[in-house]
Amino acid sequence: SFLDHLYFCFEYTNLYLPDHSPLVMLLHSILGTGTNTFVMTADKIPALKALMNDVEWTHVEAFPSVLRLLYDLPLRAELWSHKERLDALETVQFHRVIDNAPITMSAEDFWVQLNYQMIHLIDFLPVSNWSAHANDTAFIIFRDLYAFLQESGKLAATLTYTPAAGPK
Repeated sequence: SFLDHLYFCFEYTNLYLPDHSPLVMLLHSILGTGTNTFVMTADKIPALKALMNDVEWTHVEAFPSVLRLLYDLPLRAELWSHKERLDALETVQFHRVIDNAPITMSAEDFWVQLNYQMIHLIDFLPVSNWSAHANDTAFIIFRDLYAFLQESGKLAATLTYTPAAGPK
C-alpha cells in the first residue's frame, strides 16, 4: 500500500541516512505524486510548514518537483556533464509541483535531496529478475542516480547495489 511505501522510506532513512530527518520521507508525497495526485490542497501549506523545521520543509516541498526532474533526462544529463565541477554549484532553482511556486535550494540541500530520492527509488526496485526489468523507468533512474552519486562522492545514504548478471 502507499502507507507501506511511506513507512519503508521513513524507516530506511532513519537507519541508513541517520544524519537527516526521516520525517521528510514520511511526508515526501504530501505535495504531489508522480501520478498527479495531491493528498492536500495548496491552501493548507502554511499549516503543514508550521509542523516542520526549515530543513524538513525544504525537502518536503521540493520532493515531488525533484522526482519529476529526475524522470526527465535533462537534469540527469546536466549533472553528469558537470560532474567535475559540482563543487562550484551554489543553488538549484525549480518550481513546486502543487502550485508552481519558485523554489531555490542550496547545493548542500540538493545533494541531501538526491539521497532522499535514492531511498524513494529503492522501494520501486523489482524484487527479483532484475535483468528482465532493466528497462523499467524507475529502475533506469535508480541506476543512473546511484552511479552519479557514487561517482561524484555525494552518496550519503548507506546503500550497496550490484548490477544483475546473467540471463533474464
